[in-house]
Amino acid sequence: MTSENVTEDESIMSLDPTGKGQARWTMRWKTARNAFDITFDGRVSAARQ
Repeated sequence: MTSENVTEDESIMSLDPTGKGQARWTMRWKTARNAFDITFDGRVSAARQ
């Protein structure tokens, strides 16, 4: 397989073959995101929706 034939999904899966990276990232940054959400009065979460 050449680099031209690699899709974005395949390249992401190769970086996280078990699929647990998103859950780990969410748990790690959840408190920080909540703190920003409180500090900036909900503007951070509103931008994500």
